[in-house]
Amino acid sequence: MTFYRTLACLALAAALAVSAFSTPWDYDAEVQIELRDWRYLSLAEPSERPPAIAHGQLAVVTLPWTVERTRPMAWFQTSVEIPEAWKGLDVLLHVETRGPVRVLADGADLASLNAPGLATLTARLPQSANAQPINLAIGCATGETAAVLDRVWLESEPAGLSTAVAAINRSLDVMDDYSEPINPWKRVIADSDGAHQTHFDDSAWETVRVGDEWRGDDTPAWYRARLTVPYEVAGVPLRDEMPLLALDFDDPARCYVNGKEVEPLAKDFRGSLFALPAGTKPGDEIDVAFRILNRWGSGKLRQAAWRLASIDEGFHLKRDLKLEVNRLARTIRAHDLPQFGWVDALSRLNAPLSTARADLTRFSPTLQEARAAFDALLAEVAADPVLLVPPYLQDARPNQITICFETSAPVPALVDFGVGALDRGAAETESQSTIHKITLTGLTPATTYTYAVTAGRRQTAPRTFITAPEGPAPFEFLVWGDNQSGVRMARHVTRAMAADSADFVMSVGDVVDRGINWDEWTLQYLLPARVFMGDRPSYIAMGNHEYGGYEGNPNVVAFDHYFKHPDTSPGSNHYWYAFTWANARFVVLEPLKMKWMPHPDPARGNTIVPDDPQLLWLDRELAANAGKHDWTFVFYHEPAFLETWSGGYHDGEDFLRNAVVPILEQHKVDMVFNGHTHAYERGLPHPEWDPVTQLGNGITYIITGGGGGGLDNHKYAEWDKIDIPDHPADPDSNEPDEGEFYRHHYCHISVDGKSLTFTAREVLENGRPGKVLDNFKLQK
Repeated sequence: MTFYRTLACLALAAALAVSAFSTPWDYDAEVQIELRDWRYLSLAEPSERPPAIAHGQLAVVTLPWTVERTRPMAWFQTSVEIPEAWKGLDVLLHVETRGPVRVLADGADLASLNAPGLATLTARLPQSANAQPINLAIGCATGETAAVLDRVWLESEPAGLSTAVAAINRSLDVMDDYSEPINPWKRVIADSDGAHQTHFDDSAWETVRVGDEWRGDDTPAWYRARLTVPYEVAGVPLRDEMPLLALDFDDPARCYVNGKEVEPLAKDFRGSLFALPAGTKPGDEIDVAFRILNRWGSGKLRQAAWRLASIDEGFHLKRDLKLEVNRLARTIRAHDLPQFGWVDALSRLNAPLSTARADLTRFSPTLQEARAAFDALLAEVAADPVLLVPPYLQDARPNQITICFETSAPVPALVDFGVGALDRGAAETESQSTIHKITLTGLTPATTYTYAVTAGRRQTAPRTFITAPEGPAPFEFLVWGDNQSGVRMARHVTRAMAADSADFVMSVGDVVDRGINWDEWTLQYLLPARVFMGDRPSYIAMGNHEYGGYEGNPNVVAFDHYFKHPDTSPGSNHYWYAFTWANARFVVLEPLKMKWMPHPDPARGNTIVPDDPQLLWLDRELAANAGKHDWTFVFYHEPAFLETWSGGYHDGEDFLRNAVVPILEQHKVDMVFNGHTHAYERGLPHPEWDPVTQLGNGITYIITGGGGGGLDNHKYAEWDKIDIPDHPADPDSNEPDEGEFYRHHYCHISVDGKSLTFTAREVLENGRPGKVLDNFKLQK
């Protein structure tokens, strides 16, 4: 046993009072059992029960499976034997389907769901399933669209866990916002001199309510109201504290109270909180005015309400508690030795929560007591940590790579690796985080390594990775984007990508719906993408949804913790960076971190101040690598040029067109990849770009936003830099059009010396390969 291994095992043994043995761990095998192979029969008439036909006479199909459009009903049947390790546990059946579905277990009705579109049904199997094989039958009915049985899987958990968690979630969900919106407001959609002053005449302005929108890119609106400070908030009399004015603006705003500009006292997930002027008391009147600048799409006042800090404390506890209860449930489900006392503790937790909303004067103390009880349970579960996120590869280089993974509590971890045999290793002797990043060094370029992770009592099955080449060599990579909340479809896309050949994967962003929600990074991105992230390195260009829930453009905490990107380019950081692979340079930008400032020339519109650090880095990075590589690829989320969108006119970001595109064209970048639009767009170089007129195009532009999120459906604009979609634009309509490129997809790029082959590959809703959306070749 090597010295590193001895130290690591001593550290691990000290952390494990529960057991001295280690168990192999595989997310798909232990957390869930997927049922893929079924017997199938479609019927000419609807049927409440599957027909009595011998099992062997039914067709064998593999999910996902689409029912024939000409047949109104189909039955899928299989037999399942519950694993011995699951005996005595609750077994949950999950069915993902399109169209109405009916589930039978051993001939008895188990559950049904009548949702006409995509939906997931979850039901608990009868306890008899633990003692013998269970026969499942799932009936799918067709309607206006074809019925699809997409995915069926089993999940085990301690008896009563789902019931306890569901009860807690119901109790927390009824703790809705306690304060009524402040209405009405006076508004004018224009700049208005003196509108912040207390005696300004706004009688000619329109009367609006919270949530009323207006449209117009870079269009300002002024709001005004004279408010009376209340004597109570949500029935709670004001005694020892004054209320706070809570305002939530769609896009940047400046706020004035009694004619003076004020800054927020604090910001939270519901917006900005403003303190009232000193000396204000209940019954006083105050003048409130603010200017909102709509950047694009629609602008509005999202929220205006009176709040009490003493009650808000409880609402912050409630929000955090809900996230952590559901995370703890995932930990318990992933545990091979769950304690039934954990479920009892969760059940007891619900009793005070179920009555907390009834008395707001006791609301925060009740949540504090619930939080203390939960923390005691959390500490007990955390004493025996398990893996929550399987290993995934980051920052691959010719001589090193980083292995990342997540455990349910901090625990020392190690990685065994080697060429063939696992004869080398890297270890953590201590860990202060649940997210682990272990870098393997001293590797040989373009070499296949095997590795396995040990954390707590758990080990992973061996996987492989290939180090980056030292110099020119043929290679392949994949690009996708905008999977965000479309988990079901993202799972199909990631499986298609895993079956494709590639050395690494690039994402153009929006990997989650709201980046402030930590669980989304796991459930919406890391777990669906686990099918390829364990043996291929992956990289992200941050999207706007990654900042969801944050004010401004701060660092996104979950992003910083989960990922490690290259820092070898001078001036780069975790958000904008560059790396070399074979004969190509890859440059990743984060335009949302650039400063939006008005340009002195009004005709230039929005642009970026010349001394923005990322803009300066981009120019230096491209200049320093000029002529060193055959290909230069650039990735950022929001496109400078786009033609398709939904719900209102949008044609791309003018600040990128004005400040970033000239630098890219000047340095003769070959390809730019974007997302943001949930569709596919492409423009090949034509004709050569003129830096004086800024006409023409020297770059191949690709928008690939078909990774799983809901698709866009209308072409609003025409750009000479975009060739497809090639049907006519209609800027005056918001209705869906018949574009053929509104499809879920990903892109495959193969580079061999100075030759490049590009293919955009559709993925159908049933998970099967669709058509080739686009393909072309480039030759340097």
